[in-house]
Amino acid sequence: MSQYLTMEVEQEGPAKIIPGDLESGDLFFANNIPYSHDVVCAAAEKLNVKSIFDFVVSEELQSEAEVTAFGKTLDDLEDEDDDFELTEEIEDKINLVYYRIGPWYTVDEGIETGRILLKYFLENPELTESQPGSGVIGDLEEFLTALEEVKKRGKRFRLDYSY
Repeated sequence: MSQYLTMEVEQEGPAKIIPGDLESGDLFFANNIPYSHDVVCAAAEKLNVKSIFDFVVSEELQSEAEVTAFGKTLDDLEDEDDDFELTEEIEDKINLVYYRIGPWYTVDEGIETGRILLKYFLENPELTESQPGSGVIGDLEEFLTALEEVKKRGKRFRLDYSY
């Protein structure tokens, strides 16, 4: 099972999210941190900082956007109408709502967490070397790089956790 985190950037209109594309709403793609969830969360708790996973948007946000846009979830619309087809226009309408509702986090919050966790794991590499996703340090470095880009844009961010 594939797990990954992507960074979503606050914006006004619909976005086509393409991992790693700096022109889209997505700046960060991590597939190591999710596999080290327990280690990352334990380190954040020990260091008294937010975990990377505290920036993750809930799964319910997508359903909330669908209900706001259409009065029902897409699953409900599909159940009611056998001919229902998800079009780009429908996706754009949902995305317009999705990107306007929170939560969103400030870059400074993310940078504080990222720097503290990165320093900790650089000083204690043995904590993640045995994890399935042993590239936690690289993911944290990419997280910080992406946050610098978000800061240049004057935007806020959140993470999406897919599995």
